[in-house]
Amino acid sequence: MSTHHETESKLHKHPNYFVVFIALAVLTATITTIELMSQNGIIAWPRATLNGLYLAMSITKAVLVALFYMHLKIDSYIYSILFGVPIVFALIFFALLLI
Repeated sequence: MSTHHETESKLHKHPNYFVVFIALAVLTATITTIELMSQNGIIAWPRATLNGLYLAMSITKAVLVALFYMHLKIDSYIYSILFGVPIVFALIFFALLLI
């Protein structure tokens, strides 16, 4: 007699959470290193470039967390839509604020 958990685990492969954690740690360390290098004059990139880079890395981190730790990658697409639509509206709203 198989349990629901055994049947569920056979349906999808669980992600390697350690690899996701390492990716998040590397992105965080990269953001921190670039900012410290910028503040100490080691790199002289324009602030707009740095902010764009930080935003891209932060969005990447948020997507990794949503996909793997919130299980949106293996869940029904309806949950991805219910989670993603408000994010899109928030991004549009913040983009309009920057104009």
